[in-house]
Amino acid sequence: MSCRVRSFVNRSKSTLAVALGALIVVVVLAGCGSSSSSSSSGSSGSSSASTASKGGLLCVSSLVGIAIVPELFETWKNTAEKNGMSYKQAIAEPEGSLNGAQANASSCIRAKAKVLVNITTEDKALPATISQQTKAGNYYIGQYSGEPVPNETLSIGPDNAGMSKQLFEYAQQHIEKTGKKPVVLLLTTSAFPVVVERIDTFSALAKKAGWKLVGPLEVAANNVAADSTSQTAAALRSNPDINAVLAYTDEVSAGASPAIKAAGKEAQILEYEGLEGTYSSMRAGNSLVSVVAGAPIRAYNELEISSVREMLAGKYKAGTKARCVGPVITKENVPAKGQLNPGGSCVVNGKSYSYEELKKLAEEA
Repeated sequence: MSCRVRSFVNRSKSTLAVALGALIVVVVLAGCGSSSSSSSSGSSGSSSASTASKGGLLCVSSLVGIAIVPELFETWKNTAEKNGMSYKQAIAEPEGSLNGAQANASSCIRAKAKVLVNITTEDKALPATISQQTKAGNYYIGQYSGEPVPNETLSIGPDNAGMSKQLFEYAQQHIEKTGKKPVVLLLTTSAFPVVVERIDTFSALAKKAGWKLVGPLEVAANNVAADSTSQTAAALRSNPDINAVLAYTDEVSAGASPAIKAAGKEAQILEYEGLEGTYSSMRAGNSLVSVVAGAPIRAYNELEISSVREMLAGKYKAGTKARCVGPVITKENVPAKGQLNPGGSCVVNGKSYSYEELKKLAEEA
């Protein structure tokens, strides 16, 4: 599978028919393999690098090239540039291979990467890699990689509970308060813990409110859109009162939408992350997606810039945990094509930072 790495400032999001679409993923390791031009397209096993610089190497790897990964790559590329570092990125080859991801991590460490970033692996599976990187006096960052582990410098990712609360509150306001009892179809994939956490946290809120839940129904991680169509169609036949679908990514939305339309239902889709595939339909007015708990890409970018600056200065506190939320997106504020989700906020070691505060930190010399 290939995925096109876009400009951080002027991106064009593409939906990749792969395991998770936005979100997400939680599966293997970080590192960097062989390198080519920094503007080259990312693909399975592909990597890119910029010229060497005095700030050292920032090396990033992902197990897969799902749709949000190019967005995350761009924030790290921007972080390297802002901190005078060289940059490499890689996707495991073959894509999804643990061995491939481990090889990329080893390559980063051999290259004496000052900062090693792992996207999408559970950090608890990588104790030796993390220890080797940090004992050498360098830094390890896990992103979308589960809870922090010993020796990790920074764990950064989405506040899944916060995003679930955003979608729950929207459904309260726009479904329950209109006199309809929410009946929500939950689609999930157990392959990715980040998805499980999102479904679980939303379910807890919905159950407490007395809403009816259908599922969660398992979606094949390697056939998300098609399986979402069949699962949604079957669920609507057996539960015709369904009036909302919880979609953990835009691929789920893309699959659920035709099933809802074919059944002649008016079910609303509540989606996590938000990508151009969803946004283009929302702008055109033909999307069943009513609300998106948007990915906090801008917040990630600002936090990453200031955090890496502190690391290079030897001032960063190891064991830092940062969890971020983006904006709530509806048809009234859907981003224009090529624009990032606006704003966002993060909680870092228990302290809240608005987007404006994160940006100010990033701009400080």
